[in-house]
Amino acid sequence: MHRYVYVYVCFCTRRCPTLCMCALRLRRQSAYDSEYMARVGMLPFGAVSQVMKLPTKPSRSQASIDVTEMAIAYDGLKQFQQFARKLGIMDDEKSGVPRTAYRGIVEFYRDDLKVYLVPAQLRSSSSSSSSSSSS
Repeated sequence: MHRYVYVYVCFCTRRCPTLCMCALRLRRQSAYDSEYMARVGMLPFGAVSQVMKLPTKPSRSQASIDVTEMAIAYDGLKQFQQFARKLGIMDDEKSGVPRTAYRGIVEFYRDDLKVYLVPAQLRSSSSSSSSSSSS
């Protein structure tokens, strides 16, 4: 029994490189939110049918896919539930918010492809802010 305690104590005394100040800076909600929303806003948007057709696990004769992340915009809870059923993810909600959502965005993996279900309001606000910043 003491052997396990000793190993645990030795492991915990090592310096952990992930707990530096730069990593802790991103743990503040304001910094995380702005970075996360900017990243989601820059993703290519597609349709459920496109995601279903993409070869996510390439065969040996097929080159790997270029797209690693994709977003799908949904307009309202009913449309979210339809998309979720087609994609095979949880479609339930609590208090009008899809389960596992952060700011209305639900992330999941379909093999190697990371898919984001994004409320349509966020898509329109990110496209209008990017077009106004480019002018």
